[in-house]
Amino acid sequence: MRTTIFVLVTLTAISLTVRTGATQWCQAGKPRPRPAPVQVEEGKSASWDVKGYGRSREEAEQDALEKARSKVTAYLRRQEPPLFWSPTAAYVRDHLADTARMEKLDDVDIGEPPAPVVKVQCWRLPVIVTPARYLQMVRENRDDLARQQKVERDARAVERMLLLGKVMGGILALLVGVGGYIRLDDWTKGVYTSCLGVGLGGVVGVVIVTFISLCLLA
Repeated sequence: MRTTIFVLVTLTAISLTVRTGATQWCQAGKPRPRPAPVQVEEGKSASWDVKGYGRSREEAEQDALEKARSKVTAYLRRQEPPLFWSPTAAYVRDHLADTARMEKLDDVDIGEPPAPVVKVQCWRLPVIVTPARYLQMVRENRDDLARQQKVERDARAVERMLLLGKVMGGILALLVGVGGYIRLDDWTKGVYTSCLGVGLGGVVGVVIVTFISLCLLA
């Protein structure tokens, strides 16, 4: 009779473990809300004349491209809704900048005494966002968002697999405890049933507390 009672208690503990794991599973698998789709306005465009500085045309161009990248990124963030994709300097050079129309301006002095004063070249780089180019950046933003969502889905899948391992480990530990209790109780012919029951209750309690703690830390 006592064995039956302890088995029922252990099965109840297993049920609690599974319910806790199922709750954590659902939370791990719950997708995050997706941002609202970008609505593209017709005729959206922008342009800048960006100045770059360097000891050569190449250095000045790279400086201007980095500055243009910052300007384009800020422009994308100001859209409604904002675009969170950020172009690289290479993307600006290949798709937005008109490097063929770079214009050399007067050389400028950089630095103040007592530091050395260096004369560098100054170049002006036209950067233009046409409606077609803006649409391309919208597509880049959509692709980047899809990649981020895939990474999040993969991370949630890993979380679910780890949680499943915890659930199975908790159930296995409880079953081992129950099996050991029954075997020992039969072997001692019920003489140490009370002591074994206390030990089994302790094992069950430790397993449940450990499992819940691992789930909360996940």
